[in-house]
Amino acid sequence: MESKENLIVSGNESIKITKEGKKNYEERLNYLLNEGRKEVQKDLQNAREQGDLSENAEYDAAKEKQAEIESEIEKIQDIISRAKIIKASDVSATTAGVGSVVEFKNSKGKNETIEIVSSIETDPFTIPLKLSNNSPLVKAIIGKKSGDIVTVDVEKPYKIEILSVKRSE
Repeated sequence: MESKENLIVSGNESIKITKEGKKNYEERLNYLLNEGRKEVQKDLQNAREQGDLSENAEYDAAKEKQAEIESEIEKIQDIISRAKIIKASDVSATTAGVGSVVEFKNSKGKNETIEIVSSIETDPFTIPLKLSNNSPLVKAIIGKKSGDIVTVDVEKPYKIEILSVKRSE
């Protein structure tokens, strides 16, 4: 899982997340705790060995990297502590919602497939695309069923036809 630089999760409420999503966060946390911290410690040590720290750009860069890693660790620990795994039994097999895989015909007649996830799991580089339940497309799809035609509320609204809804694996 790649780093999410702008990871913003506020409040104390639980965070709906897929089992895979939580696993990805746990793997990222493990990497940061065991590898990321070691790497930055080496960078700091190398920079210290160069002498005067007051004008040492490498030291400043390493300290900045250390702060970024610690901040990401804190955010991921918070997400994991508040994570509520979406169970298959919580996801309808016929009505679209977080945890659903939806196939639809787009406005150009092309079939597309997306997986509906929480905003912290969004990943546009997966197949199927993992889209946030906060996106305009997904907002139009949530609560709908196979055969429904819905309008996506964007600057230039368009219609899509939902072809199938199933639980994600």
